[in-house]
Amino acid sequence: MIASLILACSAVLLAAPQDPIQVPSQGPRPHRSLKAFQPMLGQWVGRGVAYDGPGGSAMEWTATLVVERILDGHGVREQLVVDLGEVLAGGYRSTTFYAFDPQAGHLVSFACDNRKGVSRSVATWTGATLLTATLGENQGKLAIERGTFTFEDGKGKMKVLSMLDTHEGFVMIDGTFEPFGGERRVARDASSESSRPRGELAKLTSSLGVSRLQGSMIPEPGQAAISVSAIERSDLFPGGLALITVVENEPEPGMPVYKEYRMTSWNTMRKCYDILWMDNMGFSGSMQGWLQDKAYVVVDSGTYRGKPYAQRTTTIIGAKGPAFVTSDRLLGVGPGMRVLEGRYAQIK
Repeated sequence: MIASLILACSAVLLAAPQDPIQVPSQGPRPHRSLKAFQPMLGQWVGRGVAYDGPGGSAMEWTATLVVERILDGHGVREQLVVDLGEVLAGGYRSTTFYAFDPQAGHLVSFACDNRKGVSRSVATWTGATLLTATLGENQGKLAIERGTFTFEDGKGKMKVLSMLDTHEGFVMIDGTFEPFGGERRVARDASSESSRPRGELAKLTSSLGVSRLQGSMIPEPGQAAISVSAIERSDLFPGGLALITVVENEPEPGMPVYKEYRMTSWNTMRKCYDILWMDNMGFSGSMQGWLQDKAYVVVDSGTYRGKPYAQRTTTIIGAKGPAFVTSDRLLGVGPGMRVLEGRYAQIK
């Protein structure tokens, strides 16, 4: 169901400012802003204190952080596991993806964790400091967070300021990280108190597993349809609040290899599914989805080659999961057109 409802190699390709399927097989170069992450790469161990609110008692924590380049250098993945002992059962786990957003013109980060679900942040480097700013929700309330991660003298210093609802801002996390060469431990390896989807995300459980989508798409008005095929793998993130999906196309000879990471969670404030994605062609974005009857409807909008567009992707849900998908687009002042049709087959 879920992200498989929008075929990575079709809906995403069509929504991008340039269709990856039309680019040379080598693909574009990563944006220069991603070079700034070099000091952050590797495995780190950290320790520090956390607070659950203004004036709260300090909670000591230890952590393992793994940072690596992905998506042919177009993305950076940060995987964090935090142990707070008996203070927080199951601890804290998060996976964050950093990429350059070509439409916004700046770095962005997409994160999911076992406490809040999925969030999108603006990111930038100021000297040796990675700065992120997030406007989102926490426990159904408006939340604003500013994070700084400064790398100097071979160490990293992390601090997160938080403002929740009408409360004054406070230091939520304060700690230090050092390089570590021991056993690798990342979020997907950590146990969690919940191994099932929680809340509205439970309605998307049929998307878990591996499926193949085969169909056809029309890249541009007036062009002939071309065949597309992709494998989609969806797993539940620890905590049950988010799904992480990896999509890889099965390219025809001479076509580029396409790979995408996608996160999905339920937004309790907007009452919709938030879908965040980035790929190895240098594109990233966000979409919203809703369930209606036996269909999962995902809506995306933005600019496409200098023209505004709106796109709706509809997946019909069968007894065993996603069955049939279509995608329709409005571009500029032109009429709507069908750009994708395909069928899913469950692999496992």
